Amino acid sequence: MKAWGPKLDEKGIERITFSDAEIAEFKSKVAGPTREAWIKDMSAKGIPAQELYDLVNGMITQ
Repeated sequence: MKAWGPKLDEKGIERITFSDAEIAEFKSKVAGPTREAWIKDMSAKGIPAQELYDLVNGMITQ
């Protein structure tokens, strides 16, 4: 945010934050079902979807 904060202020962009509870609710209601549908669809096409998801998610959450 050190680099982005001043630029956001300069452009008049409002920053929003979400509580841990709000993020957890989003993950369970939206991200979870969407993720599962994508994994199922891609796996049916022969793509190692679960492995790709796990790899990318692991990189993001480190």
